[in-house]
Amino acid sequence: MSPGSVIIFCSGIAASIGLPYYSAGSALCGAVNSMTRSLAVELVLRGIRVNAISPGLIEESCNNRRNSSSKESMDDIVLLLF
Repeated sequence: MSPGSVIIFCSGIAASIGLPYYSAGSALCGAVNSMTRSLAVELVLRGIRVNAISPGLIEESCNNRRNSSSKESMDDIVLLLF
């Protein structure tokens, strides 16, 4: 890559907060964030920027999974963010 290039990864807020039923996704987002920081340090002298975007929660039916031991809904989780 030439100087001035940019690498952008897609991460998520799951790396920063705990979400029920999303432990693997949280681990993946954390790994992407760590890789982003490491690559940014490695490539800065070559003039290459490395960033990650982290979209917020998106309400979908798959995000509202519930079982008998969990009464949390997406609204409950969003309130915890603020």
